[in-house]
Order: sequence, then structure tokens, then C-alpha cells
Amino acid sequence: MSQHGAELRARFEVVSAFYRSNAALVCSKSDDWGIDPQALFVRTGIKLTAIEDVVWEEIRSLDLVMYPQYPVGPYFVDFGNPVARVAIECDGQAYHQDRQRDDERQQVIEGMGWQVYRISGAACMAKPTHMRDEDGYLVDGKTPARRFVELIASRHPLRRVKRADPEGMTHIADALRSAGNLVLRGGL
Repeated sequence: MSQHGAELRARFEVVSAFYRSNAALVCSKSDDWGIDPQALFVRTGIKLTAIEDVVWEEIRSLDLVMYPQYPVGPYFVDFGNPVARVAIECDGQAYHQDRQRDDERQQVIEGMGWQVYRISGAACMAKPTHMRDEDGYLVDGKTPARRFVELIASRHPLRRVKRADPEGMTHIADALRSAGNLVLRGGL
């Protein structure tokens, strides 16, 4: 095995172990975070590519629950939600030169019940486009990556649901706010 292959295998093992150790949390709901995805970056050393970073920012800005570098069978998907079984693949030139291999990989992932969405690196990096409404006013101004992520969100239950405070927690939040106000006014 080449050094690059060994490094990829080691990374796969670290990330897979992290997700396995948090499986009950990650796989509990499609519309809420089971774990803090930032912890994943810190504890596993995952680094996103430039195009993955663009899509990640759109995922986060729309408050979607998608985990980066999620293991599906023997593969990683760039972003995945294991409950909804939705995957996003960002097709950069460097990693996707073998089209047949990518197609076979996608067939395996889809055979496991996942829906795979693909976006090209060029679309990820494209500038916002503006459209005109029937009155001639500029509207939208969204990037292709934004439209892509919005489309996926419209088809699957991935948006994080804001849940009410658990019973008994409201008084704690009120107390903290009051204490904060006292500190601001010179109390405590």
C-alpha cells in the first residue's frame, strides 16, 4: 500500500471510530445534531477542501444536520445524514478523475439505501447569479452551491428543529439572564 493509501486508511479508521463511538447520538434524529460537528474537526483532524468548505458553510447557514466526512460502508461521503440517508459529494478535479470508479462507488452507497447528490467544484466556487423578477428588479443573488443545498433541504428532513426548552430548564435560563443583567448594572 502506498504512503498516501496508508494515510487515507488511517484517517478513515480515526473518523470511523469517532462516529462509531457517537453512533447513538448521531443516528438518533435527522433534524438535530447528535454531536457538535466542530468536535469532529478537533478530535479527528479532518480538514475540508476549499470546495467542501463552501458547501459546509451553506449547510451551516441553512441550519442543516449533515456530518462531514461521514463513513458509509467502506467509503466516506463528503457530508452525510445517517438518519435521512442523504449524502453530498463535492466533485473536485483532484479526487474524481476516474469516472467509472466514482460511478461504482455511488452505486454501492445507493445500494445501501442512501440518496447521493453531487455538485461540481466549479459550481461550488461560482459567484452568485442574479435573476430579475417580472418587474425587472434584481432578486436572488444566490450561489449555485446555495441553491444546490437549498434543493436538498427542500426534499429531505435535514433542517434542525428548534425544540422547546426541556421542562425545568426555563427557570435556569431566566436566572442566568438575571445574573447577567446584575453584572452589567454593577451588581453581584
